[in-house]
Amino acid sequence: MDPLARLLEILGLLQGSPVWTATALAERTGTTPRTVRRDISRLRELGYRIAAAPGPDGGYRLDRGRAVPPLLLTADEAVALVIGVRSAGPAGVAGMHEAADGALTKLATVLPPAAWARVADLDAATVRPERVYPSPVDAAALARLATAVRNSRRVRFGYTTVDGTASRRRADPSALVHTGPRWYLVAHDVDRAAWRTFRVDRITAPEEVGPAVLPDEVPEPLGLVQRGTALAAYRWQARILLDLPLDVARMRVPPTIGLLEEADDNRSLLRLGGEELRPIATFLVGLTCGFEVLDPPELVEELHALGRWLAGR
Repeated sequence: MDPLARLLEILGLLQGSPVWTATALAERTGTTPRTVRRDISRLRELGYRIAAAPGPDGGYRLDRGRAVPPLLLTADEAVALVIGVRSAGPAGVAGMHEAADGALTKLATVLPPAAWARVADLDAATVRPERVYPSPVDAAALARLATAVRNSRRVRFGYTTVDGTASRRRADPSALVHTGPRWYLVAHDVDRAAWRTFRVDRITAPEEVGPAVLPDEVPEPLGLVQRGTALAAYRWQARILLDLPLDVARMRVPPTIGLLEEADDNRSLLRLGGEELRPIATFLVGLTCGFEVLDPPELVEELHALGRWLAGR
């Protein structure tokens, strides 16, 4: 392998994995550990900060904060990156379309030509539906909440409930959950002494106010959000047996619509809630599978009424 190509290959490997031994780098580049050590020295002379850890579990690592031109991505890695960047646009966060365009423009200047060609082809050939969120999340507020989660810091913020009631909250955050259309903060409400899920688009001016003190038992964040969005605070709570195996049911029922569990090998139990029965009945009919309503009995009556209405169309 050409010495310059080998140096670039070593840089790419150091970017892709935290630690590499000289033996492993030699195997990947088709050379010897002694040559790898010389190449590492050469890279250090060129200004790249490469640390070495001694011992049998040691190896080389590229310190963060050092630019490595060009950005050494394979074509597949570049495609994965552009898919992720473009997915940021419809993520329900204000300003992300413009940010995604800016990120791709910068990528074009550092990606190898072959990798960028793959990225440009994919970007030009893909048609994406335009999603409009009535209440997009503020990117700065989302970033502050993420920092508080990572650093275990208590936050104070303004919050507006679905009925328009505004209040100030103090909470110890556990996680951010992104369900697709919405972002949720899962946190222990200090003043109410209970776990809560807060829609991030209803949070204003979050600020850190001290260290977080979480209870010993922390709920699974996604499950808490799913229970809150699918069941909690709704007038009607329904339980339905679906004539679908659990893996098939999960492909038809979004996790924010209802909670699923296995009833037997061929059936699933669906639990969901709603303020009105007609949307629940319509959703069940749209599943195009057999089902049995366990409760409430009023849902059976609503399904009969929906059937009569459809028959008369």
